[in-house]
Amino acid sequence: MDEYLTEQLRRLGTDYLDAYFLHALSKDRWEKLLSLGVIDYLDQAKTEGKIRYTGFSFHDTYDAFHEIIDSYDWDLCQIQYNYLDEEYQAGLKGLKYASSQNVSVIVMEHYGGEDCYPTICRIRQYQF
Repeated sequence: MDEYLTEQLRRLGTDYLDAYFLHALSKDRWEKLLSLGVIDYLDQAKTEGKIRYTGFSFHDTYDAFHEIIDSYDWDLCQIQYNYLDEEYQAGLKGLKYASSQNVSVIVMEHYGGEDCYPTICRIRQYQF
C-alpha cells in the first residue's frame, strides 16, 4: 500500500496529506482491507507524517458502519445522510454515533442523491 501513497504524494507534489480517505467502504471492503493490513499501514503513514487525518466514505448498513467506526481511531468519515430518508445506510443513528466517538462527519447526498437533483435545480430557479 505504501507505493500507492508514495505515488499519490509525488503526483500532488507534496510530502503529506491533510486528510486521507478510504473510499466507498462496506463491510466486505473493510474486511478485505483489514486482511491486507490497512490499520498498520494507516498508523505507519500517520507516524511518518505522510497523513495527518484518516477517514473513510461509507456505503452499507448501520451495523457495518458501527463496526468500522469501532475498528480504528478515525478522524473523519463521509456518510450519505439526506433529509428524505434519515434511516438510509448509516443515517441519523450513524451520524450521532460517529459524533459520540469524536469522529467528524462529512455529509454527501443530503438531498437524496442524484435522483432529487433535477427537482432541487428547478426549485432554485424560482428563489430570489
